[in-house]
Amino acid sequence: MADWPIQGGQFYDAYGQNTVTTEGLLIDNGASANTKGSWVQIVASLPRAADGIHALLRPFDSINNERFLVDIGLGASGSEVAVVLNLMVSGGIERVNEYLWLPLHIPSGQRVSARLQSKHNTAGQSAIHTQWHFQSNGWTPSTFCGSADPFGADTTTTTGVSVDPGGTAHAKGSWTELVASTARPTRALILCTGGNNSTYSFQFRWLLDVGVGAAGSEQVVLSNLRLRGPQAVANVLPLHLGPFAVNIPAGSRIALRLQCNQTTATQRIVVMTGMGFG
Repeated sequence: MADWPIQGGQFYDAYGQNTVTTEGLLIDNGASANTKGSWVQIVASLPRAADGIHALLRPFDSINNERFLVDIGLGASGSEVAVVLNLMVSGGIERVNEYLWLPLHIPSGQRVSARLQSKHNTAGQSAIHTQWHFQSNGWTPSTFCGSADPFGADTTTTTGVSVDPGGTAHAKGSWTELVASTARPTRALILCTGGNNSTYSFQFRWLLDVGVGAAGSEQVVLSNLRLRGPQAVANVLPLHLGPFAVNIPAGSRIALRLQCNQTTATQRIVVMTGMGFG
């Protein structure tokens, strides 16, 4: 007999899948670099309240060092309000499939849409295939996250902050500020990675720390998260880390630091953003 858990009643409402082509919903940049494209509808009316979203965000056929900033919005067509803003997704690896858990409560009956901007404007490449599973009940906290705040994203160039581990291999570099002051308390943290205009190899490895506090007084809240460079592409894996359960008060400064096993000045740098849920 199966060992079913006591907690039950989970629902997963799936959207974005195309069963004719076995592909996902395509969202593109609207033909301009560093500019948000049009909203694309994911679901006209969510049938039940969701406690979070499992989002598959796959760069369509990206050129090396492509980057995207994705928004998720609620509301009628033409009146969308972004509830997730500037979630970074890095390209450079063709057809990477990675589900990301976004612990954000979405009320029932909502129309949900998404849009994005990209660093480049390349026909057939500056786009993302997406699929979306809205989860109701199960494996979620008793108090849901109702807000999502972006950290470190630069919409003028579709990038994030550059974290440099420094010129000494296997030693942590200086702290780099991700956000000077959080607008709201953060109870879950996602980190997004990207390459620094360089081609990596399997030999590249990093360890990432997340710190909270004033410059010079950072306290480590997450330590030694491992990153690596894939073969012959300008990217860093994993593309996303988390969400991690944290307890970071409003008004906090969050910073990042790295160590790397390589010292080449441009290649050792990792581009990063974050997303805080509260």
